[in-house]
Amino acid sequence: MQYISYDFYKKESVGGDISAEKFPIYEKKARSAIDYYTFGRIAEPISEKVRECMLELIMFQRNVEKAAEEGSGVILSETVGDHTVHFADGSGLLGLKTGSNTGKTKSELEYEIVAKYLMSTGLMYRGVDL
Repeated sequence: MQYISYDFYKKESVGGDISAEKFPIYEKKARSAIDYYTFGRIAEPISEKVRECMLELIMFQRNVEKAAEEGSGVILSETVGDHTVHFADGSGLLGLKTGSNTGKTKSELEYEIVAKYLMSTGLMYRGVDL
């Protein structure tokens, strides 16, 4: 079961550039993250908070992919003899932990997105249901 459709994504996302062909890949990754942090508790009808969370996760995943593809243009190291330049990928620009970067991991940032929308719903409750 999809949590959002491509039509919803195109209508609600600002600057969404994911094609209809690639959308199911992003939707599945975002849905998997939500299911992981909510222990598979999402049921129909899909709430507005879940749909908003899906949009942000999809946009986050797309931004991570774009940053990795395009790079940051930031020089990590440069050698003068036989001139060698090593550029950082764009992950650091998103606050992702790469090498000695003190940012957060992709999983930590995904958790923060899910928690922002769903923490107050009880869907992320880790205790025992009685």
